[in-house]
Amino acid sequence: MKLSVILLHVVLAMSFVGFFTYSVFTGNVNLVPNAKEIKLNTLPAKLEFVLKYQTPGLFTVLLCVFYVIMRRVTTPAINPMSGNEIYVEAASKILTNTLEQYVLHLVSQLILAAYIDGPTLIKIVPLLAVFFFVGRITFIIGYPLQRAFGWWLTFGPNVAAVGYCAYKFLIQIKVLV
Repeated sequence: MKLSVILLHVVLAMSFVGFFTYSVFTGNVNLVPNAKEIKLNTLPAKLEFVLKYQTPGLFTVLLCVFYVIMRRVTTPAINPMSGNEIYVEAASKILTNTLEQYVLHLVSQLILAAYIDGPTLIKIVPLLAVFFFVGRITFIIGYPLQRAFGWWLTFGPNVAAVGYCAYKFLIQIKVLV
């Protein structure tokens, strides 16, 4: 794939992230209709909220598992030792990447719950769930040659979340003042 196409996908993905984030934080898009009723005053309440919003991400992992299963049972690769892994190679790589991204997605949000106040968390967690879900679906559809948009739509917010967690941690242990 040409570098210009990859850069276009990156720019489009980050533009989508920026525009959608702006829309959520300015109130133009409401991802949690009952947000005013939700009280996230304690860490357990925040963690419960984060865990509930893992459903879309977990669904994409399950979708990838089913994709591998379907590729395996409908091809000569039904026997994993038959030397026909080429039939499931793309599906397996999609699953592997989705699992890698999901670990970053889940763990970073659990850590964010410790650092971010409730009203902000109510906006960020559903936003990250939307980015992950849309990113993974577009990654799967575009794989292998047109996967960059979906990959960046997942990876960019994960990097931001992990970066924020690392920043807050370094402040907490007084490495950064």
